[in-house]
Amino acid sequence: MLHCEVDSWNPLTDSIPIHSWVHPWLPLMKYRLEPLYQPIRTKLAHALQNWQPSDSSAEAVLLPWQKVFKQETWNAFMNKHIVPKLVSTMQQFIIDPRQQILDPWHWFIAWYDMVPLPSMIEILEKCFFPKWLQVLNIWLSTNTISQEIQRWYIGWRSLIPQAIINHTIIKKILTEGLMMIDRKISETLNVQQTSPSQSSENVIYNTINNHSVTMSSSNFISSFKDLLEKRAMQYNVLFVPIRNRTFQEKQIYQLNVKKRIGAYSDNGGISFNKIHVLNTLVQPLTGCQGSTIYHNNTHQMFYTGLAETSFIRSHLSLYISNDNGEHWTFIKTIYQGSRARNEAKISRGEARQDF
Repeated sequence: MLHCEVDSWNPLTDSIPIHSWVHPWLPLMKYRLEPLYQPIRTKLAHALQNWQPSDSSAEAVLLPWQKVFKQETWNAFMNKHIVPKLVSTMQQFIIDPRQQILDPWHWFIAWYDMVPLPSMIEILEKCFFPKWLQVLNIWLSTNTISQEIQRWYIGWRSLIPQAIINHTIIKKILTEGLMMIDRKISETLNVQQTSPSQSSENVIYNTINNHSVTMSSSNFISSFKDLLEKRAMQYNVLFVPIRNRTFQEKQIYQLNVKKRIGAYSDNGGISFNKIHVLNTLVQPLTGCQGSTIYHNNTHQMFYTGLAETSFIRSHLSLYISNDNGEHWTFIKTIYQGSRARNEAKISRGEARQDF
């Protein structure tokens, strides 16, 4: 009887989805239903011939079968009948920072839980990111370094599911884009630094301030680096990449307060998940997220997890957060006046941006 019903079923005209009357039989018949799956896939494939990703109804029809078909069969079906349509969508996708239309992107990314991850990565690598990097490069060539570009980068990154971001290929491309921005900023700062008319601190401060007018008033902190840049502008202190200084192939940044801080990032500056404090005599921290390594000879400290510093004149405090930055923990004051050590009790609370 089920065979006859499947034979007469037409996915283009029948309003009742086939899974609603086939799946109830799964607990009873189990593997004996497998002879039905091939004709079902054949009919679905035929229905998808003229389908376009803008039509979300296909997701609702196919999703119930993802756990029913064998994994290799499902992947093959996706790669044959869905992936080519997604490739076409991303090939035609226009990246325009001035007036970005995101509908095609949402059509594409809606399938990331259903299409095999390697296929999604390949589409992005070949059809999306070359255009994305080209647009970024053209934008940077206009000599306009502003928070708008940084927000554009962060905005695109936020649209990519974490499972895709974690892939080595995508992570490398995103880092490449961020380093393009950092190199341009460094070039701008280096040019301004050579001007004899102003002190280096003032030149750099003015350079960042001119290119990032809205940053000082924005409450949006996208990364630890952005936080430091905002505070540096607020207190007119130096925060620049140190030329020819890297740690494990990652850029070291200099922040001039009473104590010098070097910082590097494992993900190109999205978060500085390790920082070291130079020439500061402090004891190993306890009670913070992740682990702490303290080098007695060089007095350098390394932290795992996000980190945040506050600085007002001779006051320097350190905060460690959980991985997503929702909760910040005050660890201790690591420098205050002439005292090298100043213990402070640990207190927990919401993310702080007022120090």
